[in-house]
Amino acid sequence: MRYSEEFTKLKSNVKEGALIALRKKLLNGLRIGLNAVDPKHLIQKAISWKNDSNLKNNILLIVGSSQEDYEQLVVDLDKYSSILVVGGGKATAAMADALLNILGGRKKIKGSINIPHGQEWGEYISLERVPANQNTNSEISNIEITYAGHPIPDSNGLKGTRKIVNMVKSSAENTLIFVLISGGGSALMPLPKKPLSLADLQTTNTLLLESGADINEINSVRKHLSAFKGGNLAKKIHPRRGIALIISDVIGNPLDVIASGPSVPDETVFQDALNTLRKYNILEDVPPRVKQVILNGTNGEIPENPKTNDEIFSNMTNLIIGSAENAKAKMIEYFKSNSIRNITEIDNSYQLDLMKGEAKEYGVELAHQLQEIDGYLHKSNNRDVSNDDSPSRLHRRYFMINSGEFTVTISGNGKGGRNQEMLLGFLNELSCKEIQYSSFKYTILSVAFDGIEGNSPAAGAIVDSETLQKIKEHSLNIRTYLKDNNSYNFFKKLGDAIEIGQTGTNTNDICAIIIELI
Repeated sequence: MRYSEEFTKLKSNVKEGALIALRKKLLNGLRIGLNAVDPKHLIQKAISWKNDSNLKNNILLIVGSSQEDYEQLVVDLDKYSSILVVGGGKATAAMADALLNILGGRKKIKGSINIPHGQEWGEYISLERVPANQNTNSEISNIEITYAGHPIPDSNGLKGTRKIVNMVKSSAENTLIFVLISGGGSALMPLPKKPLSLADLQTTNTLLLESGADINEINSVRKHLSAFKGGNLAKKIHPRRGIALIISDVIGNPLDVIASGPSVPDETVFQDALNTLRKYNILEDVPPRVKQVILNGTNGEIPENPKTNDEIFSNMTNLIIGSAENAKAKMIEYFKSNSIRNITEIDNSYQLDLMKGEAKEYGVELAHQLQEIDGYLHKSNNRDVSNDDSPSRLHRRYFMINSGEFTVTISGNGKGGRNQEMLLGFLNELSCKEIQYSSFKYTILSVAFDGIEGNSPAAGAIVDSETLQKIKEHSLNIRTYLKDNNSYNFFKKLGDAIEIGQTGTNTNDICAIIIELI
């Protein structure tokens, strides 16, 4: 079973039996969450045939996962001469594979997608099976793959994006175009706006990623430097029929932010991009041509990206088919089925905060939030047993969970990622303030669902009530590692870095906590 070896190692990296049990529950929950956002599963859930038993029927039914997308989209394939599949992102290869196998050999299919270096899909995604008694042709079943750079765009990504654009522009007007979008697509599909170069984008991306800007702010800049993002792919698709299937990796699922919204109206303007560069004091550090494009745009000398009322979107449908909410729901279901209750049953204010802002600062706040819960439970232990809040009324185990994505302002030269940095900030606060929790034992994991974060090979890390003691045994200085943004090497030495490799999917990060009352 996938991840078994890594999870077995992490489960056993504690001495106390109770903590082994808590780690087991958390890691099992993580596995279930990852399975819930498997791209193949999400595509299969979103797309079906109107009558699956009738192989001559060519009507697709497509439904999104968000409430506003519950109404089925009906697509009659007989209206189209062929199907083109394009897109990019960390989950896009698996999405394309699932889509191709649903469509079978019913129509001429070709396409091109950009995915990260390190994923192993070969040169093409090819049709694996065709419905019985159906004619097909081997030359119509390939989707080309370009392996591209992430989080910094590279020349391969540029080459692949140009290939996508050329395929779109050369397709017949009665072509049905599927756009498969997932997290990471913004870096994986670069196409500089004239007169910018790829090097201009690379430098700007690096500055933004190290600045502490969040993904909304980063993509407000990226969109205004691109001839592909911010609705510009939709502009190239028009007047053809376009359907974008999207797996979200952004808090709140804003369509124009996910992969910088190549198929949707851009809700930002050049002024937003300028504000971001000024806010993080990098306007004078970006390449001169980047600065000039942004300034020219704010002065009205360069057109804004397409907006909501633009006719290019009249034949374009965008559907979110999966997000961190899918993973959270399944993890919560698993915890509850194992008699682990939501912490909000004690007090609704104890809900884990949305994962956003500076990672290490969130870790500090988490340390104090758990301290507040500990204080409440300690008081409950001293109340009369007939009181509703007494220990006899309390459950043994509780969970906390939320999703999002932290930022990290880089000041050191270490190796790490946002989730690892958050947990290092948490441990640093416990150590510096000598915080101890007397009412419960705890285990916390925080993970990037794509399997790799920052400049490290880890997805995140796991900590518990024994971690501070392990730190002493390893003679590690938390503050030194935190100052150098070296969270990966810290958790690697403890044996608590979560290294599962690229998962082939990408949603928000998830932090989950289980406490067990003493």
